[in-house]
Amino acid sequence: MHGLFEDPAAGGALTGVTPAPVLDATSNVLADAVEHHLDTGSILQLLDRR
Repeated sequence: MHGLFEDPAAGGALTGVTPAPVLDATSNVLADAVEHHLDTGSILQLLDRR
């Protein structure tokens, strides 16, 4: 059952209402926040030094 309602088509088939894809929107908000607050350039430079 885990994740079943993350698929809008499955949720719509079960409830008759197709929900908005919340997981994608939430993931985008999280990714934007991480990108804004994390120095990804420095992290990438550290990874290139390996």
